[in-house]
Amino acid sequence: MTTVIQTLLSYVTQYSIPDSHYESESYLRRRFFESRWFEVYDFLEFAVEIDGKYISLRSDLLKEFCNGIFERDFAGYRFIDDRISPIINEHEIKEIEESIGTRDLHH
Repeated sequence: MTTVIQTLLSYVTQYSIPDSHYESESYLRRRFFESRWFEVYDFLEFAVEIDGKYISLRSDLLKEFCNGIFERDFAGYRFIDDRISPIINEHEIKEIEESIGTRDLHH
């Protein structure tokens, strides 16, 4: 299992993220919107692992926000724990959350 540092280094090395704040934000925005849907999901999973360690980010709020978007757009996925997982219905989400002992993250 890779650590956040290894994942971050992989992104930096693979995609050569610029050093300046403005250029790096523009780069990440462009990469995000040019990516295929599953690459965006991978990036979101990466982002929730950061959770304030390196940047100001509250992963619980990001997951809640994403789950609201997934639900609104009828996506067959939700954040469950720190992973975006395929779901069938609300009952299935509750079962999975109970089995891994997490709080209700899909609302």
